Amino acid sequence: MRPPRLWPAILFLALCACGDPLPRISLITEMDIFGSRVEVVGDEARSSPRPGESATFALSVVYPERVISDAQFSMAVLECTFPDLYTSVPVCQEFISAFTSQDASANDVKDALPMLDANFACTEDAVIPIGPLTLRCVVGHRDFEFSVPEEVQGERRLFTGILCRNSNPVARSSGGLPGFSCKPKKGSSAKVESESFYSSAVVAYEEDQENQNPDGEPAVVQLDGDEWPVYSGNQPPKDTQCDASNNELPQLSHQTEYTLRIAYPRKAREKVNGTFETLRISHRATSGSFQRSASYILPDRKPANDGNLEVETKWTSPAKQDKGHRVIRFVFGIRDGRGGFGMSERYACRPEK
Repeated sequence: MRPPRLWPAILFLALCACGDPLPRISLITEMDIFGSRVEVVGDEARSSPRPGESATFALSVVYPERVISDAQFSMAVLECTFPDLYTSVPVCQEFISAFTSQDASANDVKDALPMLDANFACTEDAVIPIGPLTLRCVVGHRDFEFSVPEEVQGERRLFTGILCRNSNPVARSSGGLPGFSCKPKKGSSAKVESESFYSSAVVAYEEDQENQNPDGEPAVVQLDGDEWPVYSGNQPPKDTQCDASNNELPQLSHQTEYTLRIAYPRKAREKVNGTFETLRISHRATSGSFQRSASYILPDRKPANDGNLEVETKWTSPAKQDKGHRVIRFVFGIRDGRGGFGMSERYACRPEK
């Protein structure tokens, strides 16, 4: 399947689904960008850099395989100003201004775009100015450091681009705007995967505009009322660790509904203009199915009796005939909609077929 271009294909894909039937949205069947996280250098808990500060941007990715190497990944990322107005997918404000304004900065963007006409490929780390924008090539990893100018153009920075697996990003001009796709590496027969993305970072001008990254590790995770601790190993568990003598991994039954309780400390939720923010809790698994892909902690949600902010969801284990590993990986992500993100994992075992 040909990887999508960022402009304008992503707008089309937002409106329709084409090709094979879509898998259950909570099921991890291929590479999936689960979230992005911004950390201020020297103050990693803060996701809102101030003008003049540096920060790191990183993508969190989930995949069906037990372990994969970051060397398989590369991405092309445009860093620009978050638009003043947008519908479903934000476009760099500089692009909007370039085609609606006649000032000198607009011409700088138009003049720089032709450089993408020559099938420019990201094969090594690079930072390339495109007028007032920045194009970054990130190869062999999923993170990079950026700096916020002292005189930033907007209160939010936009990061938009494409993540490629076993391939390299190719940028070219399409309809007056830069487009991205993934080109297989020469001589490689490995499966190519790609996903377009956008994310933002809040630039704080005052202390009350700052945003903290929520701690990705929940205060409590329960599976049918039993505590479900973090796996203690340095590497994800193997199927051979699913024998009955292993008490660390929950032993599941086939095609059974389980209740998951996920609770975060109340400090994970901050106030914005005097009102608590909404927290989105995403949940995925490499097998079985959740009743929904995300749960929400709304501003009026009160803490539970233990003082934590909790959500509950149902998950049904796979049928006996379903293919897959015995070890099932669960991932939980918490995001606040202002650039803050955290992620955690749990593991459990299905019975032998």
